[in-house]
Amino acid sequence: MLPIICGLDPRDPFTFPMDLRDHRRVQIDKLKVAYCTDALTIKPSDDIQASIQQAADVMRMNGANVTKVYPPNFDAEDPLKLEASFTLLGSSTEDQLQELREIGEEDDPLRPEAIRRGAEWLKGKDMEELKANAERLPKMRLEMNRFMEDYDVLLSPVCADLAYKHGKSWDRIFQTGGFFTNLFNLYGNLPTGTVRCGTSADGLPIGVHVLAASYRDDIVLAVMQLLEEKLGGWKPPSEQNWVAEN
Repeated sequence: MLPIICGLDPRDPFTFPMDLRDHRRVQIDKLKVAYCTDALTIKPSDDIQASIQQAADVMRMNGANVTKVYPPNFDAEDPLKLEASFTLLGSSTEDQLQELREIGEEDDPLRPEAIRRGAEWLKGKDMEELKANAERLPKMRLEMNRFMEDYDVLLSPVCADLAYKHGKSWDRIFQTGGFFTNLFNLYGNLPTGTVRCGTSADGLPIGVHVLAASYRDDIVLAVMQLLEEKLGGWKPPSEQNWVAEN
């Protein structure tokens, strides 16, 4: 699908003329790989950290130059405050929140709960501090782009915790659970993907987050393909993990 949707389309003002690189031409043994199993203030479960380490080991065994290092802004004292500065600040007024609520549960049954929790989280927060954080975004993007000048790919956790039951993730997501992916969402033009690289002791899937420099989708796809081949890729869940609760 990617070759079909990439490149310039005069009917879409958000496209631009850029050739898609072929992921089959990526040389794994020429890649400089950064990885981290945690953030300074967030420690994922042992199973998750072990899966990230295993993915890094696969890259090393296939000739890549692998370094364990923290990318910019992984030392945030309050990661959620950083995320909320961008994801919630625009919905900080009651009028805007009400407009979101009117989307309705019939369109997305989980949306009303997300809005409620977002509104609760904003109560009592220093809006000037959140605005100051939001103004950091251009500098943060520059810092990340400079970091990726030294590395071709970054491996990191997808989430701080193992898979949740459907609709039960809010408490952890509104603490630190979504930090790893949400932070990268803010950077905008860095391609990312997620590939299963492990299984917890309880039979739950563990993904690895793969990020590359700007517009290097080919590197993301090549690394994901290698990790999938070497670490088993997708597997159906064990019976105790897919049986629905009554």
